[in-house]
Amino acid sequence: MRNGWESERLVYRALQDTDVDHTFMHNAIASDPIGFPLAYSEAFRPQSTTMTAALFATLRKKSLSVVICLPTDNPIEATTMYESSQQEILPAQAESKTQSEASTLMPIGILTLTAPEPENHHHRKTMLGISVINAYQGRGYGPEAINWGLDWAFEFGGMHRVGATCYGYNDRGKRLYEKLGFIHYGILDSEWEKLRLV
Repeated sequence: MRNGWESERLVYRALQDTDVDHTFMHNAIASDPIGFPLAYSEAFRPQSTTMTAALFATLRKKSLSVVICLPTDNPIEATTMYESSQQEILPAQAESKTQSEASTLMPIGILTLTAPEPENHHHRKTMLGISVINAYQGRGYGPEAINWGLDWAFEFGGMHRVGATCYGYNDRGKRLYEKLGFIHYGILDSEWEKLRLV
């Protein structure tokens, strides 16, 4: 039986209410001026730790919120990547021994699935969100994590449909979602106006 918290190269662990995960979320995700606006609808502005804490609390309420981790045998690599002048992210020890006997898990991103609203739960649909830090993009980790998230949604989450929001300026994300089988669904008011010649 395969380990449900792993894919080919990655390990997924719960997003914890710890200094380690708060620091990772702020320093590596929310403070990324390129990646953050592609993944989150927050206003494009520098994120304070208070703003990141509010986002963190929202993420923890999702059906699934996991930290995407890369197993590494080098604890120095895992600790120095997210150093800040005030705090340092410490690596998490893998509880599962299947990836590596004593591997350290280096966080490289976040993956979430929204919880359906109670009045819409019968539709069994969810929205997937993902953010992979810039240094690990272009290596296939995003598609691997998304496929793992889709497997989880359909096999364990009981979902019927998984959607993803991709902003118009995120061409790379749009190509990735289409490559993974997502289809364009919906219409924008500007598209409607063109169709109606308004």
